[in-house]
Amino acid sequence: MPKIAIIGAGLAGIACARRLKQEGMPVTVFEKSRGYGGRCATKRWQDCRVDHGAQYFTLRDPQFQQTVQEVCGDQVLSLTAPVLHLENGQSSCTPRYYHVKGNSHLCRDLAQGLEVRFEQTLTPVRADGEAWQIQDEVYDEVISTAPLPQTLKLFNQPATVDPYVPCLAMLALYQQPPQGKTAELYGMMGRPTDDIAWSACENHKLGRITPGNTVMVVHAGERFSYEHLESQPEEWSALLRKQLETLWELPRQNFTAQLTHRWRFARVNQPVSPPSLPAGLHFCGDALGQSRVEAAWLQGVSQAEALLTAL
Repeated sequence: MPKIAIIGAGLAGIACARRLKQEGMPVTVFEKSRGYGGRCATKRWQDCRVDHGAQYFTLRDPQFQQTVQEVCGDQVLSLTAPVLHLENGQSSCTPRYYHVKGNSHLCRDLAQGLEVRFEQTLTPVRADGEAWQIQDEVYDEVISTAPLPQTLKLFNQPATVDPYVPCLAMLALYQQPPQGKTAELYGMMGRPTDDIAWSACENHKLGRITPGNTVMVVHAGERFSYEHLESQPEEWSALLRKQLETLWELPRQNFTAQLTHRWRFARVNQPVSPPSLPAGLHFCGDALGQSRVEAAWLQGVSQAEALLTAL
């Protein structure tokens, strides 16, 4: 039976590993960070749990919906407050879901029973006959769910076009309970050229925020993120916070803390074709499709099915 390594413990990697294990395949997942989730990321900050990566997820695919319901149960809830689309002034209540403990826990729950090794600094894989060597262990098949530029580097392959765009993210805490717009709306979706592409009030996720506080999440727009990617966080966060307070009518004097993060591979601008790789090496990720949580799961399952068919 072939021995399989998967690089990345985000949702695509976990989905792929889970499906392969269902068929009895020996699978090991390697993750460079200390926890699950990848861009489905949650911060413990100011005694709160805040999603600074993927803000929510959908459950449109029947199999994904069934899997999440069976594994996570009542830990997954729906967001009921609307999102305002600034481009047309319309509000939407499209079904959006979140994990009570943080969206990274969606990956953690779905990874139950898998062998996952954290804080793994991987060097490029090396050929070992018809197999591949990772950290002195030999694997017949290696699947990378890391962003495409990182995958090609790990696989010793020439760099191709980079399909990703960055995103600067900011968390801001205000010492006041939600009121006005923050009480009425979950989020605001910006226009394509806006400095703020997305902003949301995390208080609408139950049990996340300490009483008496309001926590906002901001994702900068593509143009703003490119322009300020290498700037000091103090510079670009001040610009975003000023606009945030105007959009949401937040009193500046109640601002108490902030946290920033650079997502260098935030989402895919234009999907690419699967890279041509040596036998036994595979790429699975949103560079091939959509940058959505549910899409990552479906891509992981699809890669597993393709490998099972080939084997």
